[in-house]
Amino acid sequence: MHSQSPLLLPRTQELEFVEWDSISEGLDFIKTNFRISLEPIYGDQRKALAKITAKQDRNCELLLEKGAPVGILNYKTKLTHEFEEFCESSAFEIKSLFLSDPHLNSRKGLASVLLLRASHQANQLEAQSICVTVSSAKKDSLNFFARRGFKIAHQFCDKHKEGIDEFFLVHKDPLFLERRLHFYISSFHSQKFAYRTTMLKSGRNQFH
Repeated sequence: MHSQSPLLLPRTQELEFVEWDSISEGLDFIKTNFRISLEPIYGDQRKALAKITAKQDRNCELLLEKGAPVGILNYKTKLTHEFEEFCESSAFEIKSLFLSDPHLNSRKGLASVLLLRASHQANQLEAQSICVTVSSAKKDSLNFFARRGFKIAHQFCDKHKEGIDEFFLVHKDPLFLERRLHFYISSFHSQKFAYRTTMLKSGRNQFH
């Protein structure tokens, strides 16, 4: 069960987070987007997909807009000590965070909503930091995290493919990040949307 905590989000966008297996097209949506976004850089994703379907050490949530999936957030369910060399010992690890069809879904604040959800989950676990690995081939993703306060803690050269590096990014203040994203999302939509505070509900977290 998720801890109860208020989120302030644009109500007229009809956004909600759901577990991947709570909608019929959930797994196909993940497979398609992993094939498009991840396989060209990281190769075969069957092992990662198997861990998602088994809910093995991670949780995968889908962001829906008006009932249709538009984003994926995949994260470790327990704080990791794997990267103590680069960040605090109790780190919340984002495995995947991206939008489907970015040409259609970008510049709507949806990626920030995904990161807000991640930062909220990190704070529920009392994480000391949030970490994520981003490919040098994903310059838009690198810029997105950098603009939100993530710093490069380490660079892995040619980790998966020659000529493509991996950047290990860290944000050392999850609580500040969550508050900042609340403010950003509110400001982003202030001229367009009305707001209401909602409670995260167990199993299905809807933004009315």
